Amino acid sequence: MTSKTPSVAGIIGGSLVFIAVAGLFLAKLFLFSDPAPAVQPAAAAGPSALPIRLSEQPLQRFDVRAKILKSLALAPVGYSARIPDGAEEFDTDAADHTVVRVRGGLYDVTTGEIFNAGGIGVRSVAFYRGALAAITTDGQFAYMTADNFKMSGPAPIGAARIRGGDDGSTLFFLRDDAPYALAAMDSQGSMHALSGAPGRIDSVGGTYARHLFSVGTDLYLQKESARPELLLHLPQSSQVIVGIATRKSSTYFSTSRGVYLINGSLAVPVALGLGGPIKSTAEGLLLLDSGNGRLYRLSPKV
Repeated sequence: MTSKTPSVAGIIGGSLVFIAVAGLFLAKLFLFSDPAPAVQPAAAAGPSALPIRLSEQPLQRFDVRAKILKSLALAPVGYSARIPDGAEEFDTDAADHTVVRVRGGLYDVTTGEIFNAGGIGVRSVAFYRGALAAITTDGQFAYMTADNFKMSGPAPIGAARIRGGDDGSTLFFLRDDAPYALAAMDSQGSMHALSGAPGRIDSVGGTYARHLFSVGTDLYLQKESARPELLLHLPQSSQVIVGIATRKSSTYFSTSRGVYLINGSLAVPVALGLGGPIKSTAEGLLLLDSGNGRLYRLSPKV
């Protein structure tokens, strides 16, 4: 694992900024206390409202029964078949180095190895500027050096989770207790309070400059620290949005049983029968299936 550990040069200085500015967020967190969005969507169509021709992938090949767009290919990733039970989140860097968090521990999909990162419990993990960052089970922010995490102090804004931006140079912080909140560290290491929320923020994706986040079945768009706008509402309460990814000019989101492309104010299904957290990569979308805990890649057919 040591030879594959990303550089931590970018995150060491940034972690010092966290502690210094964390207290400045408290007033900003209430800017979104009113759940009414600034802009209503033109339509609030659910994914089930749009018929589209999908091709079924063989169950025996992928251990998942999925229907995907005929222009896309579905394939398992690396050693994903060996991911232990209990996979909850993952992240990948620009070099396609992928780590999955499994019940407080970490699994390296690239090598198929489990490592305990010095024996500390990990609550959330993400890549930032090539470095692996984490929030521990006791609420500390940490970054990896060699095979161990180095503590940097309490997580800013009391964040319970972190998410890496689709540009590799944004790190999002999500607070899971009231007042619910979202903050970000940009590519220069500066911290920004982004928004409060009417409930727990389930997922976030994009960059500091333009990002999306979800609260239950509502998807919001925000540019830097401007007021969020409601982009899409899914009509069924079971369709909680659990993943968001931006790829080039396209925006995707996922539920536990589907992946969708946003087309104006509509949600167009690109994959049905599998779902979970997603992340944009150079080759396509990575997805940690909530059904079987395996990692798959959705990519354009060559």
